[in-house]
Amino acid sequence: TTTGGNFTVADGAVLDLTGGSTRTYVGNYTGTGAGTVRLGSGTLRVGAGGATFNFGGNLFQWNGGTLTGPGALTNTGTLNVSGDALKTLNSLTLNNAGTVAWTGGGSLNGGNGAIFNNLAGGLFDAQNDASFAWFGGVPPVFDNAGLFRKSAGAGTTTFSNVTFTNSGTVESQAGVLNFAGGYTQSAGATNLSGGNIAATGTLNIQGGSLSGAGAITANVANAGQVNPGGVGAAGVLTIA
Repeated sequence: TTTGGNFTVADGAVLDLTGGSTRTYVGNYTGTGAGTVRLGSGTLRVGAGGATFNFGGNLFQWNGGTLTGPGALTNTGTLNVSGDALKTLNSLTLNNAGTVAWTGGGSLNGGNGAIFNNLAGGLFDAQNDASFAWFGGVPPVFDNAGLFRKSAGAGTTTFSNVTFTNSGTVESQAGVLNFAGGYTQSAGATNLSGGNIAATGTLNIQGGSLSGAGAITANVANAGQVNPGGVGAAGVLTIA
């Protein structure tokens, strides 16, 4: 078990957190340098006391392997979810109070009660056309109280059998955000600002606003405010 530390990783160097096996982490972790702190394979187990990662810029790269509990992992820096390999959240709560940049073609799998909390002030930036899918056990939940956006990728970013709840801001800036596991907004805003939205079931707007110009391919149940084009703007919001 590793119990916290400050990693200094030189340019060109890689610190592999698991070495392809299972390693347990608890405590607080920071780092500096132009190298890479990497979870690329194996399993990073967060112990019952929880762990906090505070790595800046491109230092920390999650490009493969599994994050698992029983503890919760909190990101207060930048968590780069990158590469084309599958990444798995297994029975873990991941709290983001910093920035998550999701790039590359690799999908995320979640299961056994995995929860992703994008906290108030947190940014989750999907810059790809990958999917977040359920692999088994209790289906995963993505709860957004911060800013979730799809900022790049002309195709579709899909949440498949993942329950998505929003009380912050969701922005579709490119391509399509597809909530195939359900979408419920209790407060906050859903904005189409260059991209579109789809859902297999109902886009359930219980509060807050639905705004922008673009296409929504879903049934919409609305108890909030609808602003075609955006607040004070003209535009066409198509629901099909």
